[in-house]
Amino acid sequence: MYVIPFSVLRHYLGESTLSSGEEGQPVTISAGLFRRLLQDALLTHPFDESAYLAANPDVASSVRRGEFGSGRAHFIERGYFEGRGSYQDEFDESWYVKANSDVARSIRAGTYPSGKAHFQSAGAAEFRAPSGACEADMNLWRASLRPDLETSGAMAE
Repeated sequence: MYVIPFSVLRHYLGESTLSSGEEGQPVTISAGLFRRLLQDALLTHPFDESAYLAANPDVASSVRRGEFGSGRAHFIERGYFEGRGSYQDEFDESWYVKANSDVARSIRAGTYPSGKAHFQSAGAAEFRAPSGACEADMNLWRASLRPDLETSGAMAE
């Protein structure tokens, strides 16, 4: 995958808009460029082709008709932006429940049937990691998008 040189981005986005060392400073980019950057990042995201096609029969039909080369191509071009999962979400039920005692209490109380149900409905939006292997990445996302939240471990209870 080719990544455009940073100097070219700086040239087209403007020196005042994009600097190489200003942590926490906002950067304004077009929606098209933002989408393109996400699509490039999705190229390295784990993906389960057969599970995606099984969960999305409309996509499987589109692939059979030749509208998309694969389920992965659909996921990168449209599926991610439509909220469809890649079905390779490194979710670890026992780790998630153990790391989030409030979720364990919610499951015992019958509020959620499982940790995964909690993660899908609330946990991801609260920047809770789906597994120990993803915790460092989730902490980086939390720090980048919500620096006002605590920066490590599960959300405050």
